[in-house]
Amino acid sequence: RFDDIVQVRHETGRPSEQYRVTAGSVEAQVGIQAAGSLFPWLGYRFGGYTFRPRYDIEAEYGQESGRLAAVMAGVEQDTLDRFPFPKEGTHWSAQYRDFQERWGGTKEYRVGELDFRGYRSPAVAHTLGVHLRVASAFDSHAPLWDKPRLGGIQDMPGYLRHERPARTLATGTVQYRAAVAPLPELFRDRVFATLRVGGGAVSEADASAIAEGAIAGSLAQLSPVWGAGVGAAANTPIGGLRTEVAVRDSGRVRGIISLGNHF
Repeated sequence: RFDDIVQVRHETGRPSEQYRVTAGSVEAQVGIQAAGSLFPWLGYRFGGYTFRPRYDIEAEYGQESGRLAAVMAGVEQDTLDRFPFPKEGTHWSAQYRDFQERWGGTKEYRVGELDFRGYRSPAVAHTLGVHLRVASAFDSHAPLWDKPRLGGIQDMPGYLRHERPARTLATGTVQYRAAVAPLPELFRDRVFATLRVGGGAVSEADASAIAEGAIAGSLAQLSPVWGAGVGAAANTPIGGLRTEVAVRDSGRVRGIISLGNHF
């Protein structure tokens, strides 16, 4: 895997908060099919990175280079009846990434994530879906470019893919999808109208700090997020085509087009 991407510290667009990450890594996984559709796996990732401010001005973070090495573990289960527009079934996954010097790297942090999607069709042309996601860095050392990130047409409405970084996030999205009819046989049950509404919270605090605050009766470290969008989708030979116009918590309206084999 190779990445050369620009990321932002906040959503202000200020030059001093923009950073470029160049990273390359190799990853190996081994797993076993268990109990039908259950798939537990173990993996190892090794690579290098360079993280630097995009512009030669005062920035919160300086340039940094090093090695990344992680032992990873996860499990997933897929009972969906079809893809990329399922009508019945569930898909869930859990994974944990442990970056440590003892595995061969120079940076130490830990990240975990839970993801659940479920679909039901109360009528032939209508499908309801729910997407729940919880992700967190377990300490304060996860780098900006490898923290959990919010956004994408398969995630929270109104956010571009991986647009908003956060040390911790918890979100839920409800989706309604209706097949467009009447259409010729070739396009039947392949073109849809969609409606999505989502909400949740993000935080720059790690999971342990949020838990301590909750025990003390304070949720001040959490920032609410929400989004709602309407759109259209089509199942094409080269993947799912999705378009959506959405509004989000800042009041910003976004139009997004996506093509590919993802949710």
